[in-house]
Amino acid sequence: MTKVPEKCSRCGAPISWEEGAPVVKCEFCGYKNNLKNDFLNLKVNRDIQEKFSKIYLPAKKVIENKYSKVILLTSLVSILGLFLNKIINDPTRPYKVKIDEACKNISSNQSTTFNAKSTYKDCRKFFKKTIYSLDNIEKKVLDKEEFEKSKNKLTDDENGIWGNGIRYSTQTSQGYKRVYIFYETPSITIKKRNNLLTKNIKNDCKKVQSLYKALKDLIIQNQKDGARIEKLRKIKIDETGIDPVLISPAYSFYEITWSNWSQRIFDKLRTSYTPEENLVKEIISKNPTLINLDITFQRDRYNPPTKKQCVLDLTEKMIRPTE
Repeated sequence: MTKVPEKCSRCGAPISWEEGAPVVKCEFCGYKNNLKNDFLNLKVNRDIQEKFSKIYLPAKKVIENKYSKVILLTSLVSILGLFLNKIINDPTRPYKVKIDEACKNISSNQSTTFNAKSTYKDCRKFFKKTIYSLDNIEKKVLDKEEFEKSKNKLTDDENGIWGNGIRYSTQTSQGYKRVYIFYETPSITIKKRNNLLTKNIKNDCKKVQSLYKALKDLIIQNQKDGARIEKLRKIKIDETGIDPVLISPAYSFYEITWSNWSQRIFDKLRTSYTPEENLVKEIISKNPTLINLDITFQRDRYNPPTKKQCVLDLTEKMIRPTE
């Protein structure tokens, strides 16, 4: 309390202090006098100490508990493990030097330091983003043909995936420049995907003979429908002299064969299907890798393929080789 001001710092008139008030107003001149810093610091320090004690003492008891120590240590180890795992498994890590060299190369074509730094930053950002996108595709997409389609979506007119490389291009002071880095799918990713695909192929091939029978019935029925439509078409031509195909789509016919069945059945523009087509769609929906058996069925149309032949053909077509 000894630090409370007794006189107004402006006019020198005596002032009365109201306990707890941080400011004392002079009754003579109206000036607002602040309390001395030492008093404020003492009060603030006491408040901080009280709050600290309320937090620290209970926390100290918890920390001293042996079970709490184990939980705390386990948590710290887990957090450290996650942090290290993120660094180790960062898909851009193997390309760090290549990205740095490529981006320094293209940024050196800028005439000002500002533009060079900006180009270098944009270049690094593009390569990292593309590699992260490729890594996500690698982890999600099983079929190698579907992988290529997804990969190509990352490419525009100038930048993106070109062959086995990633290309970045931009306008510089020396003209339009491009740089490339070579991208290679991590072998561990390929192995994981191949293991999962192999498992799916073996499981799906258990239904290969069911699919063969369903396709055979579909093709036979399709041939009958084709003959019937052609017969009606000729009758209409004889009656009217006009080909009904030009007037009504009901007289149109699409032949289904062992080589085109998948394209026809899974045509996105179609809205209705025959019972035979629905059966084939149902088998494929439950055993998706069998959609790639077009070559197998073309090889021998009169005998159903064995499970072993199914596995061999799908493995050759779908499994990506590893070095």
